[in-house]
Amino acid sequence: GIQACGPVCEEPCIERTWSQWSPWSSCPVTCGRGGERTRSRTCQSNAGFGSYGGYGGRDCDNTCRGPAIDRDNCGNLPPCESPWGPWSPCSATCAGQGTKERRRLFLGGTSAIGVRSTEVEICTVDYPPCQPDASWGPWEDWCPCDCRRGVRSRRRTCDTVDIYGNRKQTGIASCGFGAAREEENCDISAVCPPCLTDCSGVRENGKYPSCTSC
Repeated sequence: GIQACGPVCEEPCIERTWSQWSPWSSCPVTCGRGGERTRSRTCQSNAGFGSYGGYGGRDCDNTCRGPAIDRDNCGNLPPCESPWGPWSPCSATCAGQGTKERRRLFLGGTSAIGVRSTEVEICTVDYPPCQPDASWGPWEDWCPCDCRRGVRSRRRTCDTVDIYGNRKQTGIASCGFGAAREEENCDISAVCPPCLTDCSGVRENGKYPSCTSC
């Protein structure tokens, strides 16, 4: 028979290359930080797809360079929050509107970890009617000068005002700060008779004009 001679020609091998990346996987978390998604690719053979001999040669069985899996964080997810706490009592202390609030905490995924998130709502209560706020009324006219003491005085009342603007006197304590009576010095030489301002001699008690109604 006929025997082959000379070197045997060996078809070249075709190196393996990476496939396209797969789509990103879904993120395992829905809020906060720490979630990671992945995608992958395979090192695939290209033998039979080239032009050598019409078949592209044989597989080189090489290893592709680079990672087969790519990892990335899940991006900007909303911060995680705890469930809402119970509503606070209504702030109203008498019949009418007030506010109530509830809170929850940021648990992760934000620089505000531990900060409370607050929700506020209007509320009403079945309490007795609210009393009108008390305030000081206007000062009355000054009383005449008390020539014995050299002072004059005036008064004002602590009042409540209803929705129609009517004022009603109430206890002084309801108005808080302020005084119901004030005094100021007066010039007795200008307003008092000389016989009263002259302190020589003795006069009976009660013989000096004074503002007894104050």
